[in-house]
Amino acid sequence: MKHFPITYNEPVIEQVLEHYSEHLGGDFQKYRNHVYRVFHYALYIIRKSEHMNSKVRGQIAYASAFHDIGIWTHKTFDYLKPSIFAMQEYLQNTPDTKIIAGMIFWHHKRSAYVGKHQLLIESFRRADWIDVTKGIKSFGVPREFMEEVTNVFPYHHFHITLMKKSFKHMLKHPFAPFPMFKN
Repeated sequence: MKHFPITYNEPVIEQVLEHYSEHLGGDFQKYRNHVYRVFHYALYIIRKSEHMNSKVRGQIAYASAFHDIGIWTHKTFDYLKPSIFAMQEYLQNTPDTKIIAGMIFWHHKRSAYVGKHQLLIESFRRADWIDVTKGIKSFGVPREFMEEVTNVFPYHHFHITLMKKSFKHMLKHPFAPFPMFKN
């Protein structure tokens, strides 16, 4: 595999996470690492596209930082809309918010996304699925790259944290246990 650079400190991500650090509390590092893993996988997937540029990189960084933030800001597992709202509020509805909102809204879609901004939204959706499945779904991202990313940004029991939060949600909402999944 040709070397793909790992970014240790993406300014957009760091600024957003610092802004929400009180909400994230003890989960700060777990979420930060998840954000960076998703960010790197999305960049890797989209790397060969003629659309890859600094603007797209920024959109991926914002989507990565905000995509699950509603779990902590609104203390809910029905977090897609709260995550989008937090992003829109933070970015003050700049022109990119519609694309970033699409990336956040569709990132748990079970099947491929087809539609406007397909390359960007589908790349981000795949990146999150890679991380959520710990690479079982790889979408062509090499195992050695995933290992390199997780060595730099380890899981720190992120999945256990999510399972605990989802279990609490299921107890409160047994008929809507996973509201974030889209068909």
